[in-house]
Amino acid sequence: MRSDNAFCRSAILLGIAAAVLSIGASSFATAQDRLPSIGIVDVQKILRDSQASRSLRPQIEKLRQNYQTSVRKRETELRKASQELQRQRAILSSQAFAKRRNDYEEMARKAQVDFQQRKRRIDNAYGAAMRVIQKSMVVAAAKIAEERNFDIVLPKSLVLLADQKLDITGEVLRRIDESLPSVKLETAKPAESKAPRSTN
Repeated sequence: MRSDNAFCRSAILLGIAAAVLSIGASSFATAQDRLPSIGIVDVQKILRDSQASRSLRPQIEKLRQNYQTSVRKRETELRKASQELQRQRAILSSQAFAKRRNDYEEMARKAQVDFQQRKRRIDNAYGAAMRVIQKSMVVAAAKIAEERNFDIVLPKSLVLLADQKLDITGEVLRRIDESLPSVKLETAKPAESKAPRSTN
């Protein structure tokens, strides 16, 4: 789960970098006769500390706990079924045993598919919720860039050194918390696709 989250977070950060780099690009093209005005945003801090991000943590933790409980329960059922199958091997005909074994293998296969689908739905729901926060962050950064006449807004992770006055993370965070205090994590049904709703 952690490696999937790390991959998801990396994809989100790359998407954010592309979005914030584009903020003010048109105005920069018309301002080549002066030094560009730059703002800086600590993306990781916002994804970690915003109220919306914090609201996701208990939701995703509950989903993961439910998932693990379900996996353990199914594994116990499969283990008991396997033990019963082995017990019956001595008393069943070869044809009857082969049928029982095929039934067990099909049950195990379906359980594995179900595990994978549930995990994918959880991961997709988390990724979709984080994209809602990402979008809110880009909107807030763009608004501040317009108000302060920034030509470029950069993620802090791409900046080696900068004057603290260029950092607009606090203001971006404040505006996100006002506009998006929480996000509801929604896992879609297998045949459905739902986006998370903000709960303003």
